[in-house]
Amino acid sequence: MSLDELKPHLFTSPENPDWIPYRTLYYKENWGFCLSHSQMLALKDGIYEVCIDSTLGGGRMFYHAAKLTLADIESGPYTRMRR
Repeated sequence: MSLDELKPHLFTSPENPDWIPYRTLYYKENWGFCLSHSQMLALKDGIYEVCIDSTLGGGRMFYHAAKLTLADIESGPYTRMRR
């Protein structure tokens, strides 16, 4: 597909050009890729091959969310994730 056809499937954050956004498309018959806006702007015109091996089906998805305080982050295992 051409770059113009691909661009609607590329998710970026123009206001934060070096960040890679997190976007999901659960339960939708659509697809896309998250990348930094800077990376998207660097893509050259041409033909791109996209292959996604995925299935949309019934079922359940379980996830967990946690609220961390700054003290948790500074004293716990998360300190390795900071720059």
